[in-house]
Amino acid sequence: NLVVTGIGGTGVVTIGALLAMAVYLDGKGAGMMEMAGLAQKGGAVHIHCRISKKPEDINAIRVATSEADAVIGGDLVTTAGSRILSLMQNGRSKAVVNGHETITGEFTRDSKFSIPSDQLLLAIEAKIGSNSVKFHDFSELSRKMLGDSIYANIMILGAAWQNGMVPLSMAALKRAIELNGTNVESNIKAFQLGRWIICDPDIAISLNDDKKIALPASIGERIER
Repeated sequence: NLVVTGIGGTGVVTIGALLAMAVYLDGKGAGMMEMAGLAQKGGAVHIHCRISKKPEDINAIRVATSEADAVIGGDLVTTAGSRILSLMQNGRSKAVVNGHETITGEFTRDSKFSIPSDQLLLAIEAKIGSNSVKFHDFSELSRKMLGDSIYANIMILGAAWQNGMVPLSMAALKRAIELNGTNVESNIKAFQLGRWIICDPDIAISLNDDKKIALPASIGERIER
């Protein structure tokens, strides 16, 4: 039972589509539902995906309370919300979460608004245990490694796969990305970079520490980089 959550417009629905296609290519059964709410872009989006050996094994598609085996969190605020937390269970659920702070609409009504990131991280860790969740700023890593934060969710998918949370073959997922036909090379690279971050988390820490990165000074050097 796999749950994908994030912000509309960042490719959350695409992750669900890739998973469903990869399941089909692997000869397994899949049931998937999308919950985008009122906001297609900028609002919370949730994908429920059940994967089984054969389609007839799936009775209900929606993942119920405490049934999530894996959570791919494309956004910290939505992942730490009560709706997603209620699907997790200590000892069963694992999660890979984007720790990037994405501002919400509340800042337009409260000039002192700030995202309580530490509290949100703690809420997820308290729910499933610190050993069952991986946090990285995938948006910033995607921007620095691929030049665009839009690849963050594909990167998280790669990290989740490397973390043993996605029971699908590498060949099927790669073929699903190819069949999607959008920025294929960059998306495959993002998937592999997500795997690399799980294998070598220190690289993520060093890349997100601007003090350790010698950024090019001139416009020409930046273009060349």
